Amino acid sequence: MQRGYFGYAGHMLEISQIDAIAAEVGRALLPAGAVVDAHSRPASGEDGEEQLWVRMVITDNAIDRINGENALNTIYELQQRLMAEGENRFAVVQFVSDTETAANSRS
Repeated sequence: MQRGYFGYAGHMLEISQIDAIAAEVGRALLPAGAVVDAHSRPASGEDGEEQLWVRMVITDNAIDRINGENALNTIYELQQRLMAEGENRFAVVQFVSDTETAANSRS
């Protein structure tokens, strides 16, 4: 068993599992109706350690309702949930609007 960040023993979850956990955490902690979806992918940090890039897609009308406290709580809780499930990669979380995501998918 591998040891990841913070010394937790773990394994790598499937991307679909990570996406589901991220969406669930976001929907629980961010304002109602704010989270449209969550997408993740494996990445490498500057130190060569494996990481996860997690993108939470939020509605345009929720942007003004998300503050630093609930964003930070969401990031913290996501990392806690991933570690509890045995995921040993550190999650780098990005919040993007659904309009921004649609525009990027067209380019």
